[in-house]
Amino acid sequence: MYKFFFLFLLIFFLSLHILFAQISSNPSFDTIFVKNQFPESYKYNIEDNLFLTSDSSKLGIDLGIVYQNAALTHYRVYNDNLHYLVSPYYHLKLNNKITFDVRVNIENIKDDLVYPEKTYWSDEFRDHRGGFEIAKITYEDKNLYIKFGRDYFMPGIYLYENLLFSKYNYPYDQFKAAFKNKYFELSSYYLNLNSLSDGKMLYQRHLNGHRLSVNLNWGYIAFNDIMLYGGQNRQIELALFNPLLLCYPYQKNKKHFESNSLMSLELYLNYNDYFFFSEFLLDDYQADNADSTDLEPPEWGMNITLGIQNIINNLDWKINYTSVANRTFNAPDKDYEKYIYKNYPIGHFLGNNFWEIKTTLTYAYKNNLITDITFFYNESGDEALYAPFNKDYMNYSVEEGYTENFPFGKISKQSGFKITSFYNLTKNILLTGNLSYLLNNSRLKNNFNFSLSIACHY
Repeated sequence: MYKFFFLFLLIFFLSLHILFAQISSNPSFDTIFVKNQFPESYKYNIEDNLFLTSDSSKLGIDLGIVYQNAALTHYRVYNDNLHYLVSPYYHLKLNNKITFDVRVNIENIKDDLVYPEKTYWSDEFRDHRGGFEIAKITYEDKNLYIKFGRDYFMPGIYLYENLLFSKYNYPYDQFKAAFKNKYFELSSYYLNLNSLSDGKMLYQRHLNGHRLSVNLNWGYIAFNDIMLYGGQNRQIELALFNPLLLCYPYQKNKKHFESNSLMSLELYLNYNDYFFFSEFLLDDYQADNADSTDLEPPEWGMNITLGIQNIINNLDWKINYTSVANRTFNAPDKDYEKYIYKNYPIGHFLGNNFWEIKTTLTYAYKNNLITDITFFYNESGDEALYAPFNKDYMNYSVEEGYTENFPFGKISKQSGFKITSFYNLTKNILLTGNLSYLLNNSRLKNNFNFSLSIACHY
């Protein structure tokens, strides 16, 4: 694994959007760009087309249509040729502190899936689906931020490769409150997850989290603490709204409270034309060595990104390495404790049991034409998030010990190039073209793929 890491560190290919933009995505639009400074302002698009909702009150509509021969890369959800979407929205700025946002999506059904387990969640009617994508109220002043309603959840600098919350996900019905000043931000949030049924019982599911972000003159460092819990008729655990209360110690000291908790640490540094982002996530670690259950391998994730702006005029570069261990985000006994929301991973889009390296060059010409070139190499093992929790280590004694390959199981490889160009035809019309060529292809239909799209914002 490491020889590939050092080899591709020598490859110089690109990227820059990320220096200025948080990036997230949903099943409908496939990519959403969000400005760091304004988490309540969204740039909507369809298949990488950028749109910005105005800060002033506005009633409008987004329209988009995409044609592709098949899925471009292993980050695409579907192979269907045609995708079109109609999305009316209303943004109301009541005053300088309170805003209301509503957005509805109507789109055609896509059923030729790259990942069979990541099926559409919502109801279908005559080959279409629709629903409220955004429905939220926000309040923000100098020291307080409160959000209530349906929205995407994107804390911190949000890159494609983030581990804690995936860039590909549905919006959450949520509540978030944060206190902030020039030194730090402390927040607590609640995300309402879909319930699950085993045919006999219905299990409610909840996610609470806390985040402490300390501002540096050249970036920030942040600690995240989240817990997913559920059960039959399970109610919200009010104590977990306390941002000063860590989830794991709370669970260990409260009887009959089962849950699945994670912790992560982020570091973001930005100096002149350079930026560095690193994220380390810890799901579980066995400190004891008493019996076979203590042989369970550590469950973790790691993400490192380095970027340089203006290598030459208007040309930018970034490289990313991401690795997520087997069993991470999974649950040993109860499926409703898996980090899955409406058939999508809550954490990294690829789940676990994989490692990947990507490097990208981005060139911007006169602000209306942007082209990027990305090279990627990915190795993944057996599906290990939707599948039952692997307990092979239970077949060994403490004296024998237990080790396993990473990735674990049958190896699937994806590698190749992807080229994307955005062209602003007018202020409100954006054209996008994509080409991809795969050198290794264990998952997609074709080695050569393309897509063309047009999106309009009114």
